[in-house]
Amino acid sequence: MIKELKNSEEIKSFISKKGYSVIDVYSDNCPACVKMDKEYKTLATKVDSSRLAKINASDNTDFLSEIGVRSLPAFVVFLDGQMQHLKTGFINVSKMEEILKWLLPKESKEN
Repeated sequence: MIKELKNSEEIKSFISKKGYSVIDVYSDNCPACVKMDKEYKTLATKVDSSRLAKINASDNTDFLSEIGVRSLPAFVVFLDGQMQHLKTGFINVSKMEEILKWLLPKESKEN
């Protein structure tokens, strides 16, 4: 199940975990976000879904400004609390998996 993060405290706690964390940034009135949500849910069936979360852009503007998100949807990957990748605009599950593949070898080498 993909967790919905509600505030900056929850977000910072989630991304500070050892290993990778992925956040889908969305808005309820964004057609591309709705489309990407289906892809993100598919990704959750292929990877450890406890490492996936979502945040509503309108509820977390300070955090999004801090990490440089300026358009939606956004797919953001963190490793040990540090942002590793930011992709804005719609991407499908294949692209999400491709992005994670370059990250996962880094994670296994560091553990």
